[in-house]
Amino acid sequence: MNHLVAGETKTTMKTHHDYAARITADNWLDLLAVQKIDGRSINSLINEGTREIVRKTKENLGQYRKDRETIRTAAAFR
Repeated sequence: MNHLVAGETKTTMKTHHDYAARITADNWLDLLAVQKIDGRSINSLINEGTREIVRKTKENLGQYRKDRETIRTAAAFR
């Protein structure tokens, strides 16, 4: 089903984004060492790290909300 309004053109979202990153020398050497151990590409390792950061951030946000609600609930009884 096409939901374009007159004058609009369909755009597609890119599945990859080219981003020049500044990686510290120590982190780069660590990535090379991990790559040598398990054979994956640097790109694969960076993408895995990104997924891990997103997962941890989501967990921390959820825990932050729970802690905040607990504190506010306890304060309401005082």
